[in-house]
Amino acid sequence: MRKKGRIRKRLAVLLPALCLLWTLGLGITGKAVGLLKPEEPCTLQVELGLNEPEDEAVKEDLEGAVIRVELYRVGEVDAYGRYKSLAGFESLDLESVGSQTTAEEWEEKAGKAAMLVKEAEKGEALLSPEHYVLEVKEGKGVLRELPSGMYLMAPREAVTLEYCYAFLPSLLALPGYGLSAEPEGQGETVWAYEVRAGLKPERRPRYLELEIEKILTGYGEGMGPAVFVFQVEAEKEEKGEMKTVYSNTVTAVFAGEGSQVFPAGRIPAGAQVTVTEVYSGGSYVPEGPKEQTFPAEIKEDSLFGERPEEEQVPRIRVTFRNRYDGGLIPGTGIRNRFTRKEGETGWNWEAVSCGPGGEEETGDEREE
Repeated sequence: MRKKGRIRKRLAVLLPALCLLWTLGLGITGKAVGLLKPEEPCTLQVELGLNEPEDEAVKEDLEGAVIRVELYRVGEVDAYGRYKSLAGFESLDLESVGSQTTAEEWEEKAGKAAMLVKEAEKGEALLSPEHYVLEVKEGKGVLRELPSGMYLMAPREAVTLEYCYAFLPSLLALPGYGLSAEPEGQGETVWAYEVRAGLKPERRPRYLELEIEKILTGYGEGMGPAVFVFQVEAEKEEKGEMKTVYSNTVTAVFAGEGSQVFPAGRIPAGAQVTVTEVYSGGSYVPEGPKEQTFPAEIKEDSLFGERPEEEQVPRIRVTFRNRYDGGLIPGTGIRNRFTRKEGETGWNWEAVSCGPGGEEETGDEREE
């Protein structure tokens, strides 16, 4: 479609777009073919590059988050599209880049640029790069009036209530360079001063530390340790189906009455957890339910460090109570051990019983 005094074009190829960053279909303003205009400012629009059906859940989750994208200008460009590394980034050797530069070489340069910036932020290098910040909100963010050149694009890790999303650093050229596709004619080479780029994250679950608190009222002296066994199961919906994401057995051993807290493992956030007291000792009566089901939820105000990757793992605790009934029946319990011998691929299961005297008795070993 043509407008008075302005031509809208579509960019088909862009150089470069690397790592987990690539250029989407670009809407650009037509410019004179040939020489680049280094003095002309550029506009960068960053979006979530999630277009596959399996990306829908990730897209919905991230659209409620704010992704902070750090931009560092690491090189300048002349009218002929030749790059020159800025002070402090000479080791990137941008003067040698071109159409023959491979994706692996671009990835290596991006990693090196990110390392230089990180050292500068820690005060370990005398480097003050041109720095810009773009925030992606509701899946989109725009930054205007950017000087032309080569940029390190380093998105910070984004965090939602159930997941952390990480992005690899990338190098991005402003303006972009490629072929326009004219609806009524042959495409031509153009410089794109308005660039739209997409981010694709790597997702990992957030966790909560599960703790089981056991409160024991009364104790049968002379019968050895009081042993209690808990079964922990956690399920979470994945692609419309509930799947087991955690399973474990926890053994609590008491040498007297009182309260103890036992670690029960890390549970993925958003899972539904069921803790069942499957063994209560020979002479100890449960007070309250022997099974408790609850969601593993992270609160909005959970603690973070300066950056999301420094998050303090939240804790969640469930409490069970037992009382001594005056009986003289000693208790025994089973601890499950899983070991892997050198050179073997399977896990070996070993059951260790806790006898009335507190000694360990090894059961049969079998491979799963």
